[in-house]
This record gives sequence, structure tokens and C-alpha cells, in this order.
Amino acid sequence: MQITFSVEGGFAGLTRGTTVDTDKLDGTERDDLCRLVEGAQLFQREQPAPQQGGADRYTYTITVSAAGKQRTLTLADPIGDPKLAELVAALRGLMRKQRQQ
Repeated sequence: MQITFSVEGGFAGLTRGTTVDTDKLDGTERDDLCRLVEGAQLFQREQPAPQQGGADRYTYTITVSAAGKQRTLTLADPIGDPKLAELVAALRGLMRKQRQQ
């Protein structure tokens, strides 16, 4: 599975992003991330309606490619669905970890 994740916004209006290939993660990270993607049901989900933005809000774009399918969702803070919020938190953690390496 390939996941492209980007974060835009905040006070500085920065854009950061990463691409994660689950085949290159260690077993625990891979299993956790796959579980989160499956739990969030990205392929079955409709694109959430856009929310009124604020200067300090973040927007997250997640694109998942797996088994010949691709799905992109754009989410904005606050993320109301706990499954999506957990996935975004995990992807943010992976992005920070990759930047530190």
C-alpha cells in the first residue's frame, strides 16, 4: 500500500508532506498503519463537506493506493470522526519520524 499525506495551514501557512510505502515499514508500523487505514474505511467513505476555515486550521490530504484502487480524501481540523483522526495522527507521527532521519 502506498500512502501520500500532506498537511497545509497553521499560522505560518506551511505545506508539508510525505509518501509512505507500507512494504518498507517495519512489521509493527506496517500492521498498525494498515489497520488504521482499514478502520477508517477510506475506500467506502464520501468526501466530507468542506468546513469553514480559519487562519490557523490545518487541512490534511490523504491518498491511498492499494490493490489497484486509489482514493483521496481532504480533511480539515477539527476531524470529527475518531477513526480518521487516529489515522491522521499516525501519519503525522510517521512524517515527523521521516524528517528526523
